[in-house]
Amino acid sequence: MKTQHRDDQKLAYPPVRIRGARIALAVLSLVLGLFALAAFSPGLRISGRDAAMPSIHAGSPGVVAVRTPVPNSLYPYPEQRVGAVAFNTSELDIASLHAGLLKLEQRGPTARERDLGFDSVTVLLVGQGWCDPSDPADWEACSARITDLVADNPGHTWFVGNEPENPCRPGGMHSGEYARVYYAIYQLIKAQDASAQVGIGGVVIPSQARRDWLDRVLDSYRGSYGEPMPVDIWNVHNLLLSECPGSCGCRDPNPCPNLCCSGGYLPPEFGCDSSRRTYRPQDSQVNANEFKQLIREFRAWMATREAARDKPLIITEMGVLAPRRDSGGPYPVEWINEFMYETFDWMMNATDQETGYSADGYRLVQRWTWYSLTDRSFNGSLFDGRGQLTDFGLNFANYAARFLPASPTTIFFQRGWTGYSQDTDTWIAADGFGDTDFKLLISSDSTYKALLKFDVSLLPTDVEVVSATLSLRLVARSGVSAVTVNSYGIKRPWEVSDATWTQATDTTLWEVPGIGGESDREMEPTSSVLADAPDTTYTWDVTDLARQWVANPDANYGVLLEGHATGTTTLTFISSDQVEQPPYNLHRLRPKLELVVRLAEPSQTPTASPTATGTLTATPTATEVVTATPTEERRTLYLPILVKGS
Repeated sequence: MKTQHRDDQKLAYPPVRIRGARIALAVLSLVLGLFALAAFSPGLRISGRDAAMPSIHAGSPGVVAVRTPVPNSLYPYPEQRVGAVAFNTSELDIASLHAGLLKLEQRGPTARERDLGFDSVTVLLVGQGWCDPSDPADWEACSARITDLVADNPGHTWFVGNEPENPCRPGGMHSGEYARVYYAIYQLIKAQDASAQVGIGGVVIPSQARRDWLDRVLDSYRGSYGEPMPVDIWNVHNLLLSECPGSCGCRDPNPCPNLCCSGGYLPPEFGCDSSRRTYRPQDSQVNANEFKQLIREFRAWMATREAARDKPLIITEMGVLAPRRDSGGPYPVEWINEFMYETFDWMMNATDQETGYSADGYRLVQRWTWYSLTDRSFNGSLFDGRGQLTDFGLNFANYAARFLPASPTTIFFQRGWTGYSQDTDTWIAADGFGDTDFKLLISSDSTYKALLKFDVSLLPTDVEVVSATLSLRLVARSGVSAVTVNSYGIKRPWEVSDATWTQATDTTLWEVPGIGGESDREMEPTSSVLADAPDTTYTWDVTDLARQWVANPDANYGVLLEGHATGTTTLTFISSDQVEQPPYNLHRLRPKLELVVRLAEPSQTPTASPTATGTLTATPTATEVVTATPTEERRTLYLPILVKGS
């Protein structure tokens, strides 16, 4: 019986991404309509991979599996909304993230980034030392750079400035100064490329103070140029930092010595107004509820401003900048991973008929970029210094993998990762001792047995499970014998908190004590492992069981691990209750189910003589003809967006 519960996370192998060609004509009118909506909505275009249509699996030529675009959505596929801040991607396996968007700075996308199918937006740094239209020499140089960038990237999205109100950025611009800079750069870009999308620079946090500063920007622009500020696409950062008046870093001379605090400093033009001061302790940076509320409030503000009403919104920086616990900070890794999951899933689905973007099903947020791929001066990097995915990178990639952006795709289920918080295991004992801590016991005489289960119901029931493995970490062995540990499918419901040697739930008995009856479990093992070496991770092939679990989630009762050997030996494995314990990171070694899945491919149909009614032909002016031939059968699979809550 499980009597204690804790939480935490771990690793997966990066899946292979399938790329498709940019499509000129859609196959079906529904797909064509959705792609046209995404392609021509302001600032939100389909990239190379965005436009990718069904790919042919290498092992099955002529058979095509199709993902149906999400209805009432600006983007055909959910992962296109998910992105990261990218300063340099050249040495990174960015395809393993399954993301759709990169936020760039002072550059356009590279050929490699385009080839991998990423869409991108670019921040142009402005202010003293970067780009100042009031300085003729500076303006001559920076306008030439911007002109070259725009010429090389037609139809691109450009954001004018990065936190322009922040005194830690060049100039810490006054609202009126920023309005003049925006005007000059907007006119420069649009004169060269009318199809370009231009947006305002993202403020540090969409708080009341920042909204007041933006109101001053809009008023100043109208006052100077006699028209509303033209903003094609809006963006903000949403970093839950303190907002205090004073100089950057509270350095001397500090105009507000008694009010200053580190974080997202208030715009200098507000002076030492203590009423605007908001102190947020470090441990509030994972407050998902405040994150959501700030976006709701900003959308409500946008709805009442002519320059912002019914415009797309991108969150171009989000994350947790404070150090994690193993680096001296306040957060366990899993707190940050849970914040990532909860905010991602909320932004994927949150709508409001009054304030959301009508062209995107009234969603509040169209896209977002996590901070960052590689900036290790702050917490949250998706890649480490060796170019390997960090815990946050794995969490990010595993979130996007649920939308099956590639075929095949690897996805894993492990407590503490990507919103998966289930207590998934227990062990039972013939002597009635039972499960009381962070371990699973399996004995050679089958008097200790482990039960595990994983909720895989987020996967479509008709997805093909290519392979599935169950991994457990052996940490101790008492006795001298190696133990053969067999896996068996469990056939009846049981509860982690109630299971004992005699009981499956608090109201149900096992047919035979020790889960030994034919109605309790399969009698033939699905796989066997010889386990004897502590500090070793052992894996069981549970492919056949996983196929049943995916196809029929209601009959997913998990797996039994039972030991057999001569002599008396007890094996101790890490359980899903294992705490994080920095710097040992034992949470990474919790039981894990890893699946390789791919979109189901229909069986080939027999060759048939072509008939007039069997051919779908485009209009005479089209350059492509879509034909129902016996060599290619299409099947449409609708992959829903799955949410645990909003």
